[in-house]
Amino acid sequence: MNTPPREMTSLEVDKLLGKLQPLVERLAAETGLAVSIGKISYTGNNAVFTIEAAVRGAGGIKMGREAEAFLVNAMQFGLEVTDLGRDFQHFDKWYRIVGMKPRSKNPVVCQRIEPPSTSLMLFPAHVVRHYMEKEGFRTKPSPHARIKVEIGDEPPGELPAVTS
Repeated sequence: MNTPPREMTSLEVDKLLGKLQPLVERLAAETGLAVSIGKISYTGNNAVFTIEAAVRGAGGIKMGREAEAFLVNAMQFGLEVTDLGRDFQHFDKWYRIVGMKPRSKNPVVCQRIEPPSTSLMLFPAHVVRHYMEKEGFRTKPSPHARIKVEIGDEPPGELPAVTS
């Protein structure tokens, strides 16, 4: 039998995270929701894991807090609510608009989709607005407009990204 730890360390937190992740993934598959582990904090005596569950919106976008913030604040930054989920090219990389952090200097939250990355990038609203309006990405079809999504027991399918 293992002796229980006497102190919460980063190693213990990593072990817990490793055991939680498959449970969260199974829950997401069973419910069809986007379920993820968010912020983790710990002290010498305890650890706190934040778990977020959200429905998927148009184009498979996870409708979490940042996506909701985009819907509420888009017009204030000169963007359209329908820009959520749209793709645009910035230099040689493609990004998808996934949310907003309205208090940030660079408030538009984007995920790099080509080359693929799980990390999120923050863009100034005027840059994204330029791509949507001047470069025509509101009407131009994206070569990355399809994403794969698994929902519950359904086999993986393709959902189109948001188009006009």
